[in-house]
Amino acid sequence: MDMKSYRKKTNIQKQLQSNKNDRKKIHQRMSNSNCSNNLQNIESPSTINDTTIEDITCSPAVNTQSTIKNVLIVGDSMVQKIEAYKMKKSTESNISVKSISGATSDGMQHHVRGCLADFQADKIIINCGTNDISNKVKPEKIFENIKEISKICGEDKEVIISGIITREDKYNKKIDRVNNLLMEYCENNNLLFIDNNNITQDMLNRGKLHLRKIGITQLVKNFQEDINLRPRPDNENTRKMNERTDVC
Repeated sequence: MDMKSYRKKTNIQKQLQSNKNDRKKIHQRMSNSNCSNNLQNIESPSTINDTTIEDITCSPAVNTQSTIKNVLIVGDSMVQKIEAYKMKKSTESNISVKSISGATSDGMQHHVRGCLADFQADKIIINCGTNDISNKVKPEKIFENIKEISKICGEDKEVIISGIITREDKYNKKIDRVNNLLMEYCENNNLLFIDNNNITQDMLNRGKLHLRKIGITQLVKNFQEDINLRPRPDNENTRKMNERTDVC
């Protein structure tokens, strides 16, 4: 081999080694960041000289693992049979269920303060109002009470309001009125509203007020869906109720 050929071979080897080192550095950089350049664009020795490490646009690495949330579900007897431990895995959250049987929306304002003191919640689901429906409490008053509960929870927490569940009696128009007011309030205040219209009357127990197993299962699914929404939604992400025109 003459000297000219030897030098040519040596230069090629040096270039290949240099390319290898550059690619190694780039891979190290990209393993800790999100880079806009595709690796395929820098693997070829013919293009490596045109792409330097400084040319690659990188951003800090993003932790894709979700943070565990502490979720408080507070409500009347409609949430009594929810099993928190079964919800924990599917929502990647610590769940606490506080059921106050017979509680009205007015009385719940007192109870929720105690629940918040016992459990440091990041998200709170409020489910109440059904015990007011058969009483002589106006829909607007029930709405105002639930709105006050959401304010008690605090602005530093994500508040989710669960709509009053249907029942098999003459009060469904009153329920619709309250739920429409709650939905509008949630839309205007960047809160989540859970539309429980997929819980139908055939999911009620013999008393036609509380839920049987299939109804509880559906309610849990509704809760899980909204617990998993991150971050706090804009108004367009709030799940709306179907358009209703009935007025109590």
